Amino acid sequence: MDPSLFSDGNFWKQTDGLFASMTPEWSSWSDVFQLASTAQSKSFLQGAMGSFFLTNLVSNMLFAGMNFVQGFGTPNLSFTHGLFNVEVNDFAQEPSNPGCATLGASLLPFCIWPEVKPNEQLGLTSFQDYIKSEFSASLPAHTFFEAIFTGKQVPSWEDDKGRQETFKFLQEGMKVARAQGFEPMQTVRANWDSRFAFDAEGLLSLQQEGFGFFRGREVKYASNGASGVALVERLLEKHGAGNDVLGVLMTDSVLSMHLTHDSETEEFEVDLTALEKYMPLPGFAKLGGRAVFKETEGRLATVLLEYGGHKYGEFNDSAVEEDYSSSKLSGWRFAEKAIIASLLAKTQLLLHFKTIHLELAPVLQAVTVDAFASNPLHPLRRLLEPFISRNVQATASNMQLWFQFRVGEFGLAPLPIEDQLKLLHEIMESSPLNLADLDMERFAKARGMEEFSKEGREAGAWNWTWHQRASKVEDTLDELVDCWLSKHYEGDDDKLASDPEFAAWWKSLVTHMPALRVATLTDKTWVATLARSTTPTTTLVPLPAFVETFGESSAEAAPDAWATPNFGNPFVPTTKVIEQLAPPTTSAAPPPMQAATAAPASPWSWSLSAPAPAAAAPVAPATPSAPATAAAAAAAGATTAEPPFFSILSMHPPPAAAAAPLAAAATDVPHLATQVPDEAASLWRRLQGDASDGAASATSAEAAALPDVASLRRVLRTLMLWVSWVHEDVGHSTAAFVYNPMHTPMFVPEDGIGVPLAPLAVVTAAYRNFVFLERAKVLGEAPMQWFEQKQCKRSFFFMKKCNQPVDDKKCYDDYQQALKTLATSSDAFSACDERGFYSCVGRVETSASS
Repeated sequence: MDPSLFSDGNFWKQTDGLFASMTPEWSSWSDVFQLASTAQSKSFLQGAMGSFFLTNLVSNMLFAGMNFVQGFGTPNLSFTHGLFNVEVNDFAQEPSNPGCATLGASLLPFCIWPEVKPNEQLGLTSFQDYIKSEFSASLPAHTFFEAIFTGKQVPSWEDDKGRQETFKFLQEGMKVARAQGFEPMQTVRANWDSRFAFDAEGLLSLQQEGFGFFRGREVKYASNGASGVALVERLLEKHGAGNDVLGVLMTDSVLSMHLTHDSETEEFEVDLTALEKYMPLPGFAKLGGRAVFKETEGRLATVLLEYGGHKYGEFNDSAVEEDYSSSKLSGWRFAEKAIIASLLAKTQLLLHFKTIHLELAPVLQAVTVDAFASNPLHPLRRLLEPFISRNVQATASNMQLWFQFRVGEFGLAPLPIEDQLKLLHEIMESSPLNLADLDMERFAKARGMEEFSKEGREAGAWNWTWHQRASKVEDTLDELVDCWLSKHYEGDDDKLASDPEFAAWWKSLVTHMPALRVATLTDKTWVATLARSTTPTTTLVPLPAFVETFGESSAEAAPDAWATPNFGNPFVPTTKVIEQLAPPTTSAAPPPMQAATAAPASPWSWSLSAPAPAAAAPVAPATPSAPATAAAAAAAGATTAEPPFFSILSMHPPPAAAAAPLAAAATDVPHLATQVPDEAASLWRRLQGDASDGAASATSAEAAALPDVASLRRVLRTLMLWVSWVHEDVGHSTAAFVYNPMHTPMFVPEDGIGVPLAPLAVVTAAYRNFVFLERAKVLGEAPMQWFEQKQCKRSFFFMKKCNQPVDDKKCYDDYQQALKTLATSSDAFSACDERGFYSCVGRVETSASS
């Protein structure tokens, strides 16, 4: 970059002093914000570019705090000829195992995997209670957060200092920003008008300038490198696909997981129209659309795009190409990029965040640690150790990053947090996750895609690469589990059922993982249960009353006047659909970084960091006569016909003293709406009180029945696959998309012009510093405590009685060898890192640890 672009070089001269020494004590937030404002005062573009570079410089400290955990080296960093320095050791926690502090010893397996501490429990808590406890946030009753669980804390053997200090560091930055009169993510929203041309090299320079740990194209730590542009263009040329970017993405990338196939028309489809009702961030294109593909010459070719009420079947429009040459999306190109952004939003928000980090990974770790706390050497506990590592920790980071700091508004989907929550809730309500549907065989069958994942497809036929990879890895996991269960239970159902510790673990997992509970109640062929079971000695954590209503309601239950059909789904409490709120009025956005004369009261309607309101009164039903009716009933001492309910607006009402001046503020600082937009409130208006207890007495016992060995194999292999392999596909492999905003944008400006710089800076920093983090690998050396050891006890005088240990290490060795064989078996596995859309096998991590 040419320093003369920034105030005759003064911008870079000032950064030398601000970032010469980056340590955990760094506290120059105010100076950084002032420098960004100075650059912005020269021009909006200079302000946006300057903020991008400053974000990259700050990212060095964020990455140092988040990436380097015990067992990995902590090399100090010096870059740009020594102008910038990061003391990485200061950010890292001392290893818990003695002797692991030196770089030479740090990569030993016992350093990466400290021994589990007996009798230590994490404690299970619903996300509803976790949010209240951790962030002092007030949430309405009966949201989806009540139905899903995590651990109350991170286990002590997993170092957490760096993560905690990093978020404190960010909190301090937010505090300084608000003191100067602006809300960081609000400013990013307002600053969407500073754009950059469709220049891949220029965009990559912006994304990497000022960040010293690795360059954009480097495959280093957990970043797969900025290979997306070259990869897309190489595939377009290889397939002779012209400009069909979406077609090659559906041919080879993880986005193909959203495909369905119609055997009658022989067409493939991605239908994203369900996302169209969710309002995008101001200035950005709506999510949604539909695309149809045909198999041709070994690839999928786009034959139809539908978006925004328009259909496109021809992709050679000269006017569209002329616009594109001027960095403007129009016609079919706009539709294609909006659909790609929608596919990425569905992948990140609904699969990566919801399915893995909310519904599966954290509860798997919390239940497993707690159920086997008194016996961490239990065979099942040892088997699961690599797949549960840092799951709770990573989910905590995701909650803070995406929602407390609202980075999810661009990092997950270009939707306001309120609409993201609405989307999550409605998906969980209308289509509750069934763990059985994540089994790769069923996953393909449900989409009509089985034949495209089979071995031995004829030459020149298209192969569903993503599914083939996942299926083969699932087979290796199945063999691992089968070997392990055979050695410890001889594959015998009765021996498995007679293990009280396993019984306690299973029943707790069914209780706290709704996806497994749905599978046990609805898929008897996938989770076949035994007639007999052992009463666990462990006390199980009960579900909230409304979660216990899983299953069909009892015939004796009284009809509920509020029981509007909830999409025919028996697994969630009923909600009442109410009238749409009037959309809030908005004003024109002023220039970014403009400071207010005083710090404004927070206008955010969903902010984890906001204080809990004091006993907020229930909101009356949204009908003109509701207040009068309620008042009359109260005066008469009668019960109202409709029970009261909470509104999302009661979650964080602005402080009364600060609310009034907002309308008459002297400056024109942008504020987000203080009302929830576009009927988002209707989602959260919930009945007070608990749901009926009697709806699930029969199904609760049924769900708690123990599985046979074959069913346990299916459950374990599916969970292991999604928290490790699939998490890698939707996590670290996202680098190919994040570093390629020209071909694979995560958001599209409503007018189609250029790439908005401020959101791109936020998304780049978020994924680089909080997602692309290096953790333990599936091919890493396993520590001996994972495997059964010979143990001896003195029996008589000098005689000892020793057990004959089970050789379960062979199971894990065979699993790793099978993965190594897959790595070189076909292009599906060797086309990875800079050569493909996926991580190479040797870089896949064991768990959802970032």
